[in-house]
Amino acid sequence: MAGTLAHGGRGFCKVGMWVALAWTTLPACIASKGVPGSSHIETALREALTVRGTGAHSWDELDGHLTDIEAKMEISFNALPQVEPGRLGPRAARHLLQTFFITEFGWILTGLDPHMMSSKSSKKLHEVSIFREKQPALWKAMKAADLSSQGISLKELAAYAAVLERLIVREGTQVLKASFRLNNFTEKPEIKATEVIKVLHSCLVLLKSLPRGLVELPHGPLTQQVHTHFASTMAGTMKQEGQWEVVTNYTQSVWQEALDRGAIQVKDAYTFDEVKAVYVPLFKNFGHMEDLYCQDMKEELRSLDPLETGRVALKDFYSQPSGSKYWFAEGAKYLNRHALLDTSNRGMPGVLSVSYVEGASNCVLPHKHVIVCCIPQCPGVMRQIEAAIKAPTATADVLLSAVANVTTEDGAQRPRVLPEHLSNLLRSTADSKGKIHIHGRMFAQWLHYLEPYKCRYPSIVKSTKNDANSYSTEKERGEYTNRSFDYHTYYAEKVMPVISMWDDHEVLPLQESAGG
Repeated sequence: MAGTLAHGGRGFCKVGMWVALAWTTLPACIASKGVPGSSHIETALREALTVRGTGAHSWDELDGHLTDIEAKMEISFNALPQVEPGRLGPRAARHLLQTFFITEFGWILTGLDPHMMSSKSSKKLHEVSIFREKQPALWKAMKAADLSSQGISLKELAAYAAVLERLIVREGTQVLKASFRLNNFTEKPEIKATEVIKVLHSCLVLLKSLPRGLVELPHGPLTQQVHTHFASTMAGTMKQEGQWEVVTNYTQSVWQEALDRGAIQVKDAYTFDEVKAVYVPLFKNFGHMEDLYCQDMKEELRSLDPLETGRVALKDFYSQPSGSKYWFAEGAKYLNRHALLDTSNRGMPGVLSVSYVEGASNCVLPHKHVIVCCIPQCPGVMRQIEAAIKAPTATADVLLSAVANVTTEDGAQRPRVLPEHLSNLLRSTADSKGKIHIHGRMFAQWLHYLEPYKCRYPSIVKSTKNDANSYSTEKERGEYTNRSFDYHTYYAEKVMPVISMWDDHEVLPLQESAGG
């Protein structure tokens, strides 16, 4: 997040409204312990981070964390459309927050869902469920603030992100407490190192496998249903090839990292708080552990697409034997409803590989405030483009030059020659002034065809929720697997390179003027 907020003019008055509402729950030291050059919004959020036991023991430590968040957001912040110099409107700010959490942690926060390429979304920056529930005074103040006109600075947005991050981490410690109870360690003031590892293994199994009904773990004795589900899941994880190895290796690396940074010391037994010091990084990095499966799944799909179209024919998608590493079971109706199918060829629809991998069916930890999903790679591509452009729009020539220097898949930083048909296609997306909106749907669509295994097709989706009864039936699978249609031959016979699903429908989801 970005920028600093000036202490004069209309911005000061509207920010004052925020702080006035939050004042009753924040210590009076806000008035005397503010940070030089900071806004009232930033100060209130920083104070909430410091005084509410969030782990930031000093202003210096907090400064370091906020500076780190700002650095991760600054490039995108400077390239996003701004309502005033150095200030983002709520749409762009929501996008940047959502991108930060999904790329840093694999988190999608309830109320901070992807914009789904809609210009009509009315969601506001404050509409994050855990913020409303855990910080009601700040939530009311933020709701009252007129961010549509005054915007929010990088520093303010970084402070807001830090508050949300800490709230999710605190909520996530319920899993650690449940793990202690499941292993009957709650009555012990300290547990042995081997028992700590057992607790951490249990945490990973709980994070990965608990269904929604069991995630809201009670504070009292756990039900037999929870014990039974946990036992069967743990046994299944230990038997599943490769999964238990990932769990044990990840736990060991987190344990060693905690020792290396001095969070814990080598000794005979550990308190709950000491175990928590190991668990918090495990929880925050859990999304990256899960993403190993995501990237592996993507490569599996890619192996079924020798022409690199970013699509896998339903015939091939459903032909994987049940004993395969991945057995894809979602029904065609579910895939189509969630815009995961390329239906431009009626003879054989194709599954959009990246959209599928990043879809709701591959998310875990269905908590009421957060889910953990596959970490997208396209934001990394966009970040390189934003660093070169430093603006929300650019001409086709400038964009082509920037894209040509994006790091290639093998990690090499060398200019690449773009196919002529893609260069011409990009030029056709320019507006009447010759500019292309780099955060609009048309450019996202073009990026998908440039990087079909990094960037998803920008479908206009109404929902990202995982439906019940989403699995395919044997009859439905057979309808596609028994067809003689050769999807790959169809594409190979095309004279022009395949640009299926291309359309000229532009959406500017981050423009405040596009829908308020």
